[in-house]
Amino acid sequence: MDLRRSARCAVPPVTAESGVSVGYSLVGGRIVRRPFTATLTFEVTVSRTRFLAPLAALALLAACDTRVVTEPPFQPQIVNVRNDFAFQVTDLDLFTSDVVYTWQSDGRAATVVQTPSVLTGAATLFIADGSGVQVYQRSLGENGTFSTQAGVPGTWTVRLKFSEASGAATFHLTKPVP
Repeated sequence: MDLRRSARCAVPPVTAESGVSVGYSLVGGRIVRRPFTATLTFEVTVSRTRFLAPLAALALLAACDTRVVTEPPFQPQIVNVRNDFAFQVTDLDLFTSDVVYTWQSDGRAATVVQTPSVLTGAATLFIADGSGVQVYQRSLGENGTFSTQAGVPGTWTVRLKFSEASGAATFHLTKPVP
């Protein structure tokens, strides 16, 4: 009979006494009880800084926007007070959009002064009175002083429709002086 085989079979399971792990081993043909000097699991110390550096680098890269930021193509200057609405936009570059504003008018009609500056493409001004009826429509490429049709006082709607417009445009709406 092999002594090691029988000794292995006779070894009781590992127990813990007083918080100390103990075990049995075969020494010189005898079974000896001895405390474990190491744990049954392998513990490896991992430096947390090893994970923090790549994480910080990733966070910095994610926060950086490497695209070149350009100014928006549409930055109008607007004065919008009761009975007076002025609009000016410069540096349009193939701009396409519909833009809508509201304007308070006490009058039944309005005077429209349009002064385009090298405006290409399509740019149209639409004006609706306080009841929503369209009282004016004209290309912003036309230069001159015009009048709207008679309408209802109140909150008027000023709508601009741009389609591949380039250049600059200015217009001014006022309540006509009686």
